[in-house]
Amino acid sequence: MSMSIYLCREAGQVVCCAEPDGGDPNRARRPNHPLWEIACAEMNCDLTEMRSGADPNLMKEVRR
Repeated sequence: MSMSIYLCREAGQVVCCAEPDGGDPNRARRPNHPLWEIACAEMNCDLTEMRSGADPNLMKEVRR
C-alpha cells in the first residue's frame, strides 16, 4: 500500500464530520454526517486508479 493511500485511510479514522445534535453536548456520541461516511468509503477503496503515474521527483522540482 502506498503512503498516500495509508494517509488517506488514517485521516478518515482520525478526523470526522459529525451530524449536529443540539440535545447532546458530547461530540463523541454524535453520528457521522452521511457525506463523511461516503468520503471515508471512497478513501478506503482502491485509490490507485487516481494516480497519475508522474515521476514524483519531477513534480517536486516543478513545484520548487
